[in-house]
Amino acid sequence: MGEIVVGADLLRKVVTELLIQLGTPSDVASIVADSLVEAEEKGVHSHGLMRLGAYVEEVRKGSLNPAGRPTVLKEGVATAVLDGHMGFGHYVAVEAMEMAVTLASKYGVGCVGAVRLHHTGMLEFVTERAARRGMIGVAMNNTEPLMVPVGGRRRAVGNNPLSVSVPSSAGPVTLDMALSVVALGKVREALFEGKEIGEGWAVDGEGRPTRDPKEAMLGSLLPVGGHKGFGLAFVVDVLAGALIGAAVGPDVKTWSTPGGWNSGFLAISIDPAAFVGREELSAAVSRYVRRIKEIQGVKVYVPGEDRAERAQESRRFGLRISSRLAENLVELARGTPTGEELSKYVAALRNP
Repeated sequence: MGEIVVGADLLRKVVTELLIQLGTPSDVASIVADSLVEAEEKGVHSHGLMRLGAYVEEVRKGSLNPAGRPTVLKEGVATAVLDGHMGFGHYVAVEAMEMAVTLASKYGVGCVGAVRLHHTGMLEFVTERAARRGMIGVAMNNTEPLMVPVGGRRRAVGNNPLSVSVPSSAGPVTLDMALSVVALGKVREALFEGKEIGEGWAVDGEGRPTRDPKEAMLGSLLPVGGHKGFGLAFVVDVLAGALIGAAVGPDVKTWSTPGGWNSGFLAISIDPAAFVGREELSAAVSRYVRRIKEIQGVKVYVPGEDRAERAQESRRFGLRISSRLAENLVELARGTPTGEELSKYVAALRNP
């Protein structure tokens, strides 16, 4: 049994119940569950349900505060900095974007940073919340050092993910990318599934190319586009780190450091009403997408469109997850009502 099909609603309930059992408020647990399941629906498995076990371990170690909610550290006219109190980054990031959207609707632009928060998950989950309300959403965070500069041998900067979502009549158009060739989560996914990583993804501890995910975890990821990717990662480090009072570059601590997590997050929202107009921007983006497709003569995708298609398919036919992940979820959720329901479902598929 390589893969099984599971309903998204059941998986959301499994995650939510497990997180509540760990001391997470129900509304926070719901946001985290929605983020993880949406990542699975879009095929972004590296930021999906495989992360759940790590979150549970982080709670048990005391590195993640399941009940943490953000509070305001500093506030300006259209800006703010939040203290995430080491809570779930998914929730803190959503709260930061909600505040940025509120500020943008009043002032045209809103910019909200957050410090002392845990892993933020798939950033487009955050930025698309703004785009669905007619706003532009931008989100970024810095990570512990994962990449070497071009020609270098030692990790110096994170792969610092960036997401931008813009509204269109057909739904958000979204760029979401880490600034390494692939996100570290892709390497974690390969390690979890017992597979090799792709050529050109990473180097080992001696700077030699490797396809072994274990060696890659000990070595470094490679920046996308060489020096250009490294340069973009440097800029994100400044905006999501130095600008809001979080650590930068070699000083950032997250997964690999017990009690660490001194990275930062930045949410920006822009209200098109302060510029061309909300309906006008949405129409312009839609025309732009149509023109790109018209002149190709073959099927092409604009940013995020392939993920949106996968999500639609998943919602129609159910989520395909690996049997290994299913077993992992069953073990994590043992003792919860929906965990038992999932266990029986998986057992029935294994022994029809």
